[in-house]
Amino acid sequence: ESIAVVERVLNHEVNVEIVETLIANGAKAAGLHGPGIIKAEKIKTKAVEVNRKKIAVEVAHKETKASVKEHVLAKKESISISKAWAVNLIAFKDPTEARKKATKLIQQGIPVKVITFNANKTAWYQLRVGGFKNKINASSYADKVKKSFNLDSVSVNSL
Repeated sequence: ESIAVVERVLNHEVNVEIVETLIANGAKAAGLHGPGIIKAEKIKTKAVEVNRKKIAVEVAHKETKASVKEHVLAKKESISISKAWAVNLIAFKDPTEARKKATKLIQQGIPVKVITFNANKTAWYQLRVGGFKNKINASSYADKVKKSFNLDSVSVNSL
């Protein structure tokens, strides 16, 4: 009976204190001798091991959350409210094509905007990521995006 209770505890929620109490107080009182006590001890060992793994998973989860939070904060710092520098990704003559490409990039996490400019009396629609504090941050981002999305002409400029 005591072993069945211990096994039910293990199947639901590991509580080492309950298992230890059952073993210390219940095993002998329940008339368990020899193999029964050994099985109870094995269950206790398993409960301790499962509890350690549970704690390790909780610690890893907390560390992962902290790491993600640091990454998000670093990302926010690299794209600050200041609009001093921008990365120009690709330009189109057709505004519809520019908007389609912008939508795809936004869905992939690139915060692009379509900027209209004129060159040689022709309207162009440039995909731009703005908001970088300095040229170093903008250049670093430009390199990553150029490699990740296999873009030919990526440039950095101050606004």
